[in-house]
Amino acid sequence: MVYDPGAMDTEYGIHSEPRAGHWVAWAISGDDSRPAGSVILVGQTQEEAEANAARWIERLAEEPGLLRAAPPAEADADAGAAGSG
Repeated sequence: MVYDPGAMDTEYGIHSEPRAGHWVAWAISGDDSRPAGSVILVGQTQEEAEANAARWIERLAEEPGLLRAAPPAEADADAGAAGSG
């Protein structure tokens, strides 16, 4: 399920889905369906997981530095080549 928490003035939405007897939710930004900051939040119910994700979005609004930046693909390839051999 994807929805936009309309009560919040933000660029993030929340995606949630059931997984193995519990629910997971994460913040999404724009058209990207991947978890913002690589963070997935768990709850016993959909409502709990989505509430946890909403709190995470509030934290992101206060501290944008919490988002982890993905390393450039070239850096990953170079690091792998340097470690082999």
